Amino acid sequence: MQSQFPHQPYPNISSYIAIAITGDNNQRHIGVLFRKDKNNPPKLLHLAFHSRLQCDEPIEYASKFFWLHCPSLSEDEQLQLAVWFETIFAVNGSNIPYGLAYSSSGYFDQNGKFIQTNENIGLTCATFVMALFEDFDLPIIDTESWMSRDDDKKWQKKIIECMEKDMKKYPHLYSNTHIETQISNIGVAVRFRPEEVAVSANIFEDGLITFQQAEPLGKKLLEQMGII
Repeated sequence: MQSQFPHQPYPNISSYIAIAITGDNNQRHIGVLFRKDKNNPPKLLHLAFHSRLQCDEPIEYASKFFWLHCPSLSEDEQLQLAVWFETIFAVNGSNIPYGLAYSSSGYFDQNGKFIQTNENIGLTCATFVMALFEDFDLPIIDTESWMSRDDDKKWQKKIIECMEKDMKKYPHLYSNTHIETQISNIGVAVRFRPEEVAVSANIFEDGLITFQQAEPLGKKLLEQMGII
């Protein structure tokens, strides 16, 4: 894996995009770093939580995030992705819902608009990154190979608790049945962990990255980050 630590906050000069990851043993968070030219600082695009898509200059996060490059992508591909990432935020603003279940049927149309097939769908920070690549017609993960793990349900329940607290503060952000739908996905939806999505983007070349490839490398990344 090619990674940079927090004291090296930006990708090398040849990169237009990178994967950003931070967190601890209880919770990790992932986003994408991008820039459309090499004369301006990069921006960090990430789904912070329900209806909180953010696109910021990552200076305040520099001491927290680790960056992983996407070495198999050409400069032209990276630049096109950077434009796509910027478009996603420009078209949608913060209005990307949070949800536990992921489908490969598509989340963004060709103009970058989020496809609201029903009011209760959504993405996690990790599946948001997956959807960014997949709906650019550059899928990186073999979603069919992903496996559920014993502690997925515990994490999902914790997310629901956070959403319930959040809804009390910001009820206008939630539909009447959004959380109820997420509860029905506990123990059913497969969890794509941020570290596994990050390493998948890092090692991707031609074929889709399987769970069997990503899981051990995800653990190795957490070791490098000092989390385990």
